[in-house]
Amino acid sequence: MKTLLFKIVSNNDNYENLECIERAINYIYATKDSKKKTLKLPIYCYGVNPFPISYNALIDTFYNFRQQSPNRDEQHIWHFIVSFGISPARVSNSYFHLADSIARIFSPYYPICYSLHYDTDYLHCHYILSTTSGLPNVPSLSSNEFHGFFLKIQELVQSQGFELIINDEGGYLNV
Repeated sequence: MKTLLFKIVSNNDNYENLECIERAINYIYATKDSKKKTLKLPIYCYGVNPFPISYNALIDTFYNFRQQSPNRDEQHIWHFIVSFGISPARVSNSYFHLADSIARIFSPYYPICYSLHYDTDYLHCHYILSTTSGLPNVPSLSSNEFHGFFLKIQELVQSQGFELIINDEGGYLNV
């Protein structure tokens, strides 16, 4: 059976300060000097304007939604990783569609961006998800709210024939 590892990157990385959005987005898209020396990665995102978007406009959109919303959580973003347990050389389009489908689960309510990484033995995606919606009357994305979305991810992943492995060191998913 195919496996998919879902990992929430712990908030020990301090996703409650003003710099966290820029730092996280720059990290997943390798826009700054990095040890990996990769090219800047393409932007995959939903729930943001204008489109097509630049790295800086994406960062600004996350900040602007946060500034304009009355529904703000102390935590600015969620950072999670989906690893497919397969060598990048063996990846088919179905993996890319699944990665995109995961982002689309959140996209009607919260801005989300992701990047595909090939720098390890396994294809994996980093997702940065705003805890603040651009829509009125949408609550901030607390761990309780996130859990509801995670259940949809779980259903999607299993419907695609993947065994889901969860790495939730911080206990955010309550699973």
